[in-house]
Amino acid sequence: MIVWFFVRRFLTALVIVFLGNQSPVFQIALVMYLAFYDACIDFHLNAHESKLNDIVEKANKIVVYLLSYFPFLYSGFIHDTELIYNIGWF
Repeated sequence: MIVWFFVRRFLTALVIVFLGNQSPVFQIALVMYLAFYDACIDFHLNAHESKLNDIVEKANKIVVYLLSYFPFLYSGFIHDTELIYNIGWF
């Protein structure tokens, strides 16, 4: 699990630093995929010592994934304001 921790941070740094001149949609999508894959690994492995730590970590992964969703939603790539409003409430 510690290896995945460092790999995840390294991949996030690569996306931010080396893909800075690429499309922001590509960057945001990669960060979202990394957060989703990180949550899936955590849900699959259950690699925590106590049940409480496991629940807190899963809640943390869900919040991180949801927070990676909002920059894509409000970044200006969706031009229909009514659609943004509707997606933001669901």
